[in-house]
Amino acid sequence: MLLARLGYSVIVREKQTFPRAHAGESLPPSILPILGRLGVREAVEGAGFLRPRGAHVLWSGDSPEWAGTSGDQPGFQVDRARFDQILLDAAIAAGARLLPAASADSIGAEARMAVDASGRRRVMSPRAEAFAPETLAVYAYWRQPEGMSPETLVEAGTHHWYWGAPLPDGTFNATVFVSPIEFAGRSAGELYGAKLRESILMGPHCLERVSPILVCDATPRVCSAPLVTANRIMAGESAFSIDPLSSQGVMAAMRSGIHAAAAVHTILAHADCALAAEFIESRARATVRSHARLAARGYRDSGRESAFWRERSSCRWPAVEAGPIPGLDSSVTLAEGVALRGVPFLAGDRIVAVDGIAGGSLEEPMVELGGHSVASLLRPVANRPCSARDLLEIWSRRMPARDAVRVFEHLWKAGVLATSRCA
Repeated sequence: MLLARLGYSVIVREKQTFPRAHAGESLPPSILPILGRLGVREAVEGAGFLRPRGAHVLWSGDSPEWAGTSGDQPGFQVDRARFDQILLDAAIAAGARLLPAASADSIGAEARMAVDASGRRRVMSPRAEAFAPETLAVYAYWRQPEGMSPETLVEAGTHHWYWGAPLPDGTFNATVFVSPIEFAGRSAGELYGAKLRESILMGPHCLERVSPILVCDATPRVCSAPLVTANRIMAGESAFSIDPLSSQGVMAAMRSGIHAAAAVHTILAHADCALAAEFIESRARATVRSHARLAARGYRDSGRESAFWRERSSCRWPAVEAGPIPGLDSSVTLAEGVALRGVPFLAGDRIVAVDGIAGGSLEEPMVELGGHSVASLLRPVANRPCSARDLLEIWSRRMPARDAVRVFEHLWKAGVLATSRCA
């Protein structure tokens, strides 16, 4: 859609015939700016999807708790067949051509740039590395009980967890996330039935099943090959997939698509593959690691001790431990490996190089903080140490003193600043 709007000749090769069913129906309120950026927010809001304002969660205690959404706008429980059709129709309206049931072998043969948006199949680069324990989603659709509210249901089990959502067509998706070892000697039907009988939240809504029992991979993975080359880019779940615990997989994939469009435009119109590649790789790395830490914290918060929960409670990329905030008389400088340089930045429809910082423990370049250029804020300590007091005084000429303190604390906790041994 975005590339067609920029005037490129775009072919969408789609293996399946639309509309088609797809899992992943919960969209958080944070999807709204993305829908607005794509120009489809009005169509999605007018499609009659359910608008839940939170979730009923039975996680660490003995009784369900209410977890409301932040802000005034609710998220969505969508029919993915209709939601994805809205996006496809918008792409076609923008000028993209749809070639249905295309052979994967011929994808990209005649294109200047091919975008692999085939999800976990990764038809152009099938190698992917799991960065968390293998997980399978076992799910089916059930007829909704009369009067059911639109809120999501989330529940922790002994060796598994549940996710359930009512959908606009009157069905209810009940999913169980399990380790593959749970299938030893059992069929999907046996496993699914046994787990549902253990559930407190799901059971009352699973009275009449209206679909087969399905199984799909839900393991967080990242593509092992470079995400960007001069004629190919990986987007969405072909690039990476995150733990389903956050219910942000669709949003992350759509944001990845926006970034991919800007990268393609940067490569084809401005001949800067290296800049586009650095942007895509750094954004994917930051997304994967931040969601991995978020998921691990969520699994730890359950308080459960079985192997299923212990294995998922650790993260291979622990958060930076910056230590206590230094005193005003401390001498501070840039942390080891952090440098001021030109870094990739998304500016409208393309990626440009702007002054920023990168390196060290930063997972992606940093350009702005609190509406201020990070590079300009850190120039006083770029080449020599400076006392924290003097640095805050310099910043206080540009912003309120209270904001200067917040910026200092953020940069310290992010591992950008460090104390210097030299006075």
